[in-house]
Amino acid sequence: MRLLPPFNRNVLIYMFSDSFYYGGVAVVDAFLAVLLTAKVTEGRLDAIGFVLGYALIIRAIAEIPFAYVVEKLDYITKKRIVFLAMFTYGLTLIAMGFSTSLAHIFIGQTIIALMTALAYPIKWPTFAAAIDKGQEAIEWSTEDVLSNALPALSSVLAGFIAEFYGITITFAFFGTLLMISGIAFLFIGPIKKRTEMGTRSKRIYKNKRKTRTQIKRGFILDLLDKVWI
Repeated sequence: MRLLPPFNRNVLIYMFSDSFYYGGVAVVDAFLAVLLTAKVTEGRLDAIGFVLGYALIIRAIAEIPFAYVVEKLDYITKKRIVFLAMFTYGLTLIAMGFSTSLAHIFIGQTIIALMTALAYPIKWPTFAAAIDKGQEAIEWSTEDVLSNALPALSSVLAGFIAEFYGITITFAFFGTLLMISGIAFLFIGPIKKRTEMGTRSKRIYKNKRKTRTQIKRGFILDLLDKVWI
């Protein structure tokens, strides 16, 4: 018995990409705080709040204007934008691991905020359009589970990396996860076509289950006939 119904190809690719995305960003702020206090500001805790708040404000300002721009683009261009945004995000994290001043951190946070604001108006509508009709809840839930499972593993691994290899290598690890996420997003196909394929797969799956049920019923009826006779 299958735990989950079959998902279409685009949904699977999106889940893979998003898992690596959250694996790279879910706990990076905690390690950014370590970088700031231990290497950049020599213990200034107020700098953590300024740096994190600054990035959120930049993203909040930029995201809606970016959404209006990307709304009219074709899906190939959108895929390339997400790839470039995630790849740039990853490279920025790697570079931030070498930061020696607060100015470097603010520059990095500016780039990260803009790349996130650019990618999000594309990513969520892509998944919303790709999910199979009739199994929205299970696919959203599976996506949420996977986007929490990999961050759980990456946070533990990042802790070991930071302890034994240093904070610079840790940021390189997070950056690599982001770049993998961007590369994976390129493999998403045309949404309408793939969603139909996913629906077809779902029908095949249901038909197979129906056939197995009919076989079982036929076997039981034959057995009852023999017993009755």
